[in-house]
Amino acid sequence: MLTALSELLKAGPFVESRLVAGSAGQCGNVSAITTLDSPDGFMFFKPGMLAITSGYFLAREDDEAQLGVIANLAARKAAGLATKTRHFADDQIPRHILMAADRQGLPLIQLPDNAPPFNTFTTFFDTSVYCRGISAFVSKEELPVRLIACMKHEGIPALVSKLSEMLGREAVLVFDNHGLSVPAERIDSSFQRCMLKAHDKEHLTPSEEFPGLLGFFGTDDETGDPVAGIGLRFNSKTNSNGTIWLDCSRRAPDDNDAILLKSAFLACEVQNSQIRGYKQEQEHLRAQFIERLLSGQLQPGQQAKLLSSKADWRIPLATQLLVVLCPEKDEMRLDVCQAIRGFFKKKGHPCLIHLKQDTVAVLLPPAFFGQAELLQELRAELQEAFPRDGFVFGVGHSVATIDAHLSYEQACYAVTIGRAMDPAQTIHQFQRLGFYRLSCPHALPNERERFCYDYLGPIIESDKTTSLELMRTLRTFYECQENFSRTGKALYLRPNAVRYRISAIEKACHVDLSDFQDSLNMKTALCMLMIE
Repeated sequence: MLTALSELLKAGPFVESRLVAGSAGQCGNVSAITTLDSPDGFMFFKPGMLAITSGYFLAREDDEAQLGVIANLAARKAAGLATKTRHFADDQIPRHILMAADRQGLPLIQLPDNAPPFNTFTTFFDTSVYCRGISAFVSKEELPVRLIACMKHEGIPALVSKLSEMLGREAVLVFDNHGLSVPAERIDSSFQRCMLKAHDKEHLTPSEEFPGLLGFFGTDDETGDPVAGIGLRFNSKTNSNGTIWLDCSRRAPDDNDAILLKSAFLACEVQNSQIRGYKQEQEHLRAQFIERLLSGQLQPGQQAKLLSSKADWRIPLATQLLVVLCPEKDEMRLDVCQAIRGFFKKKGHPCLIHLKQDTVAVLLPPAFFGQAELLQELRAELQEAFPRDGFVFGVGHSVATIDAHLSYEQACYAVTIGRAMDPAQTIHQFQRLGFYRLSCPHALPNERERFCYDYLGPIIESDKTTSLELMRTLRTFYECQENFSRTGKALYLRPNAVRYRISAIEKACHVDLSDFQDSLNMKTALCMLMIE
């Protein structure tokens, strides 16, 4: 909404100012007030803007530059120029500036040297426009736009302060019975104390004067003062997030109050819907991104970078997949996702969760591997929350994020093989599958090297002499059908010396060679190493 310059000069901080030139343009409208502090500041002006300056820069320019400022403001269709005069000679605006303003039809306003700070003028203008709009009932479309802008930049508390300023009433915001948000100078009022108590739904009644609004009429328990207010919940989707209240104990509510509250409600609803829409878009983009990532369809480079930026998620360099075999009920899987997300958030592990087929895929940082106790704790929490459903975990390799689909398939493979090998086990790690890892269709290109290192790494990493002795002993031990006496004869050692070396190997590699699976894995790793 626009305000005529002639009307604006009769109110607020403009009362003591006077129009000294360019009277032909005083009937124009003002769309905004802004400061002008440099000769080229006009470049940012839009039609209808009123420029305010201290006159400092203008007084120090030569005559030609001063005339240029007037001409440029007129060319931009500015509403006028308001300036102080103390920086000019004899505290007078030069005659050639006045004549130029008259020729251009640019209103030139002389401000008193004791005029308030310039932000007072802009605040007054905004407030006057709001109040004019409300009083004239012509701003039902514009008012919510302005309130939306206010809330977008400063939040709901600033919106409530704006309401209080516009109507001259005390305005407060109550959040779900948890507290108030109000200007600091109004913290101890009777109105606030009563509104906090009245926020309980049982004490609220619909306002008879304004259908759709909430009303409260009562007395303050501490002072006995009468208290009255009208309010409106600002989230109709949940009917709970908060209520904006206006104090009506000193002045009865009128139509302006209703328009303002309903406009504020609309502003909050628009903002909430924008936030909900943004979150839904982000969730969709993330789900699309992870689905393509886990399906192996995401290409490295610019495409991944673009999708990740849209999803508002920074791609880690590496990741590790945890797969949780879910209950069969679809509606329960979302609850499981929420429980898993809450668990890892509580533990300080950043993760991303995605439902894929009948599993919950959890992308974890690569350092997560080996924390079996944490997985046991997670499973215990899930079992407690969903007692009728058993949960089985699978853990894949740590991989570059672009290869996350391999880690996902490895985790699923670990669950399949692990359940066949040991049905009683509930946590299956791909790295612990032994030689079955080598038959996985989604194994990494260097899986054979990783397999050999996982089992023989402690021997390989020992000093050269010890490494050669232990590797030779292990190879001979298998060649002699795991017979200590025959191995000793082949190595020219006593059987007890062979037993000692085999015991050292078991201890270093965390295996038991008398166990069929461990022995087979060690023998396979030894054969793979010989091939390499």
